[in-house]
Amino acid sequence: TILELKYFNSRQITDLTNKWYSKSTFPNIENKKKKILKLINNFELPRTPLLISMFLWIFETQEDYQPVNQATMLETFIEKMFKKHDFEQTLYSEFDFKNKESLLTEIALNMYKNGNDNYSISKADLLKFIVNYLKQRDFDFNAEKILNEFIDIRLFDVDSDNIESPIKFRFNCFFQYFLMKNLDKQEFLDHVLKDENYLLFYNELNLYSGLKRNKIDLLDEAISRMNHYFSDLQKEVDEKHISFDSFFETDTSLSEQLCKEKKELSLESHKAEVNKDIEIIDDKFYEESKRDNKIEKKDMNLTPFQKMELSLVIAANILRNTEELPDPNKKYESFCEVLRCSLIYVTLYKQLFWNHIKNNEKEFDKEKQKESQMILAFLPMINEAFLEEQLGTAKLNPVIRKHISEIITKKDVSQLEKFSSVFLYSDFRGADYLKVIQSYLAEIKGNYIRDMTLFKLVSYYYLRSDSKQSDKDLEKLISSLVESSA
Repeated sequence: TILELKYFNSRQITDLTNKWYSKSTFPNIENKKKKILKLINNFELPRTPLLISMFLWIFETQEDYQPVNQATMLETFIEKMFKKHDFEQTLYSEFDFKNKESLLTEIALNMYKNGNDNYSISKADLLKFIVNYLKQRDFDFNAEKILNEFIDIRLFDVDSDNIESPIKFRFNCFFQYFLMKNLDKQEFLDHVLKDENYLLFYNELNLYSGLKRNKIDLLDEAISRMNHYFSDLQKEVDEKHISFDSFFETDTSLSEQLCKEKKELSLESHKAEVNKDIEIIDDKFYEESKRDNKIEKKDMNLTPFQKMELSLVIAANILRNTEELPDPNKKYESFCEVLRCSLIYVTLYKQLFWNHIKNNEKEFDKEKQKESQMILAFLPMINEAFLEEQLGTAKLNPVIRKHISEIITKKDVSQLEKFSSVFLYSDFRGADYLKVIQSYLAEIKGNYIRDMTLFKLVSYYYLRSDSKQSDKDLEKLISSLVESSA
């Protein structure tokens, strides 16, 4: 079977955008969606499904992403499942929420130790476990009634009423949440922090730090582990004085081309209606795939590249969550380490991707090559959006602002690092972020960074600006950038 990858028309892009933002919290969402389409058209970006999805993700992360403390969200959800605040839960005579939480914490650990598929155990074995748990604590509550409650509120999944049927947590996040609760026990914490286990518990560590918020020892551990996985590349970068910018620089610049050809971005036209094609897209193409309720097994074989990625994610998440840390210098140093490792990671990713394209030229036709080159070109923006998603809190703005002030005028700091820090701060809407961008524009050198900056500014204009004054401010920045390319 031969599959042909065709460009999307305007109707299809609009349809995909509608589905992508179907639950968006954007104000004036219909107008925003039209602006997204106009932005894609204005830059004449390839209209393949992959690239359109990539840009939608960047825009969503940049303008619609609302950081959520996943641990707190799960904690609240589970409390509501058990009706924690009902009057009955306050009675000493009841097997209350705290009793149930302690029991489920032990159940999750027992399931993990058994190591079956989906970390399931038979209904009979789980019932026996609950009976023993109650007996050890000299409780006389009905074990079967407790188990049935867990099943009735859909915390557990079981296929049938058969006593030998396997039973598991309904969702991976439920299992991870209650398994995470065991990290308060030194024995389990030591197990998780073993070299062979650490990366497999990335979600549990994220949840744990999200509830504790002041675990400086855990932050130190995460930064140390990340630096360990990146150590060889860090050493090579330092010893060979490798420039990140050299891996991303291009021969041509879109902003320079616009200036030479005296073209305008026609920013005012973003207010106009977008014409729709008559072609109807098959909605089934975009239907949500069925949710996979499989519980992820913690025995994955990870490549060195995956190990670096997970260690970076863990460190960034724990830095984000450790907001109660009474040591701004520690936050600053940790941010710098995370940012540096992310730059190494995205540079390595580009090199590996580029090598793959060169070594498999027969698999890449003209259109596929164009799509791949576009992805490579936008990696700096993708990496910045990735950092925003992982760090995900405006509470780091003072730290990022300090970093910008330290590096913005330094000649030995890469353009990639300056771009990442400035637009992280701007995406989080730091104080006077437009003035920060204005100062940054004077320090820009190189074609690729001009293009990334232009794309960010124009996306701010289309998606963020909501007044004539902000339109004017952003138009001034865009004009300044384009004119400096002359």
